[in-house]
Amino acid sequence: MRIALVIFSYYPAPTTGPIRHVAALSRGLAEKGHDVTILTSTADIPPTTPSFEEIDGVKIERLPVAWRWGHWIRCPDLRLRLIQGKFDLFHTQLYRNYFTEATAKASRASGVPMIITPRGSLLGYRYLNELPIFSIPNVVYDLLTRRRSLQGSVLVVTSKQEARDALELDVPPERVKLIPHGLDFSRFPRSPPERIKDGTRLLYVGRIAEQRNVKFLLRGFALALRASRTLRLTIAGDAIPSRYNFHERGYGTAVRRLASRLGLEPNVDFLGGIYGNRLWSLYEEHDIFVYTSRYDNFGHALVEAAYFGLPLATTDVGVAADLVQNGKGGFLVQHDDDQALCEAILNLSSSDSLRFRCAGFLRQKSSNYELNRNVEAYEQLYQEVISGGPGHSV
Repeated sequence: MRIALVIFSYYPAPTTGPIRHVAALSRGLAEKGHDVTILTSTADIPPTTPSFEEIDGVKIERLPVAWRWGHWIRCPDLRLRLIQGKFDLFHTQLYRNYFTEATAKASRASGVPMIITPRGSLLGYRYLNELPIFSIPNVVYDLLTRRRSLQGSVLVVTSKQEARDALELDVPPERVKLIPHGLDFSRFPRSPPERIKDGTRLLYVGRIAEQRNVKFLLRGFALALRASRTLRLTIAGDAIPSRYNFHERGYGTAVRRLASRLGLEPNVDFLGGIYGNRLWSLYEEHDIFVYTSRYDNFGHALVEAAYFGLPLATTDVGVAADLVQNGKGGFLVQHDDDQALCEAILNLSSSDSLRFRCAGFLRQKSSNYELNRNVEAYEQLYQEVISGGPGHSV
């Protein structure tokens, strides 16, 4: 198969969940002998990055940007490049962006089938803790475009919540396919053997943004710290906004101010973005993983933590419920329930046997998210769509 993976920004050093997954999926498909091209833009990359390169058997083409507004990155060459590329299938990432709209037009013009992996971009804006007025641009966008890119494509969702979002947007059920993301554990260090730690070191990995509700994390941790002064919290993540607005741009600063106001500075370390081997070391060095996101279509960090055997104190987002499973892997807490988060942290911190049991369960459970399973599922879906199903028409 000749496949075009379309994403508006891509750099080989993965910094976000979508980029990490596109990198792993494209590499896995190439290893199976498929001809894979990542079509992206020159946005958000170092100026010395080449416009064309091949990495791990995957071709990467970066198209020049005409103009940009937030995530709306316009590359006039994209549509023609897709049509002339003689691809068997287009697979684009996220909804409500220029790259997906241009790919949808190329799909209709060429008859090449199209798949969208929305990655939380369907109705995720509802979970950003904003006034209803801020949802108007999304609603207007859907009205103006008549959601044509959704209706003419197969949607790959990564959780049951995202599947419900797709159905709410009137995507026919036969066009919605649930495929959880896969992680390339072969590139991870071998998970160390289960061992008893002291339970005092907590880790959060993710963007510092309103959607991740880091303020809730700090409030719950502050309550737990009153009961156990030896607790420490490490926050690994860049202040990357969910939206490009004034409120979001100031969120990282507001989080640090809250930490100061709550007197947490001696017990909280803000490390900024951590990637690669240093990130794996962080997982190995900590005892408990805390995750307070308002919304997540999947949750890469949750699966990474499970691989390293870190018990979870998390909100019910993405694959969290599947990993926790009624206390086997940790605790689910309600959004903004500071006391519940505090109790989850203290319960995990104070019980060596509980952490040990959770670690064993999570290590085993994480194997369900092996990259090979994800690649095989996509490969099968690609073949179905190219052959005319499920329910495909352009």
